[in-house]
Amino acid sequence: MHLPSPLPAFTYTLTDIPVTLHLGVPATERATPQTIFVTVQFSSPQHSPTDDITAVTDYQTVYDVIISLADLPPTHLVESLLTTLHQRLTSQHITPQRLTITKRPFPQGSVTVQWPPVDSPPPAA
Repeated sequence: MHLPSPLPAFTYTLTDIPVTLHLGVPATERATPQTIFVTVQFSSPQHSPTDDITAVTDYQTVYDVIISLADLPPTHLVESLLTTLHQRLTSQHITPQRLTITKRPFPQGSVTVQWPPVDSPPPAA
């Protein structure tokens, strides 16, 4: 497939990818696995005018990095998970624009932690 001309960069969002791991401040919370939901937004450079997968970021790689969080030792803070996720993505040459982890510890609610902070513009791709 040949596109008529290169298109501008694309933004990709992998949304609410479930990861089960041990997370929590008190030891009793960390003792039981719980599922968090991870969202990663990133851009890919200008799209190739051909249908060449090597010309864009492979979002299977992003998914695999997200899922690899399940292999971490028990973790206290969601913020630590975001830092680890950011480091793992950038080690794969993927520059995230926004990372979000949602934890649903309450029967009627959730906690969402996002990087960068809401009042900050996303970093340039």
